Amino acid sequence: MKKIALFLFGMALTALSFAQSNIVAQVTKQIWKLQSDQMSGIGTHTSYPESLTVQFDKEGKWTSSSPINDASAGTWKENKRGDLVLYFGKKKRGISYFEDQSLVLSMGGWRAQRKLVFAAVEK
Repeated sequence: MKKIALFLFGMALTALSFAQSNIVAQVTKQIWKLQSDQMSGIGTHTSYPESLTVQFDKEGKWTSSSPINDASAGTWKENKRGDLVLYFGKKKRGISYFEDQSLVLSMGGWRAQRKLVFAAVEK
């Protein structure tokens, strides 16, 4: 019985690591270019340049071509739901998730919610 439990536990870990590496592969194999910038209550926002790009590496770091919330680099990790949590310094500032073929960075405060939508561009 103990051997069966250990086998099942090992299979579960293998499946989990495969799922995580698949998500990591999706964000790290592309450069992500800004397609739209929306803010609740305002609509289309134009404070970020149209040329803004973001890159993610497999070591959990992200960089951008222009500052986002005053930062051009930070770290990221995957949460339990499969979303990417972006950190600007030590502060969690955004959640990224896939919507259709786009990567959406959602940043919000108690007053307004902002969504930056990025499309994949070949590296």
